[in-house]
Amino acid sequence: MDGEDQEFAHRTNRTKTASARKTAPRRRIPSYYEFATDKFQAALAAYGMRSSMSRKGDCWDNAPTESLWGSLKVARLHGKRFATRRAAMDEVIDWMGFYNHRRLHSTLAYLSPMQFEQRWRADQEKRAA
Repeated sequence: MDGEDQEFAHRTNRTKTASARKTAPRRRIPSYYEFATDKFQAALAAYGMRSSMSRKGDCWDNAPTESLWGSLKVARLHGKRFATRRAAMDEVIDWMGFYNHRRLHSTLAYLSPMQFEQRWRADQEKRAA
C-alpha cells in the first residue's frame, strides 16, 4: 500500500470507529451518590431495609455479595428465559441450596459454607464450655 492508500485506510477506519461510538448503546453506570440520596434511603426504609455502603473507594464490604451474585448469573441465569417469575425464583433457590450445602469453597478449606459454619459453631461451643 502506498502512502495515499494508507491515509485513506486510516481515515476510513477512524470514521467507522467514530460512527460505532455514536450508535453503540450507552450503559448507564449508577454513581455512589445515587445510592446515598435521601430519596433512595427513604425507599429502602419504606421496605424495612438498611443500606450497606462503605466510604468512596472502599469496595471490600460488598465483595462477597458481588462474587455470589456473579457466580449465580454465570452458573444458572445467563442467557435463560423463564416462563414465570416463580420459575426464575425456583432456579435461584435451587442454586442457593447447592451453593450453601454442596459447593466446596477453596477459601473455606474446601468445605461447603454450611459445613464450615457447623464446624465453627461447634468450635465456639467447645471454647465456651
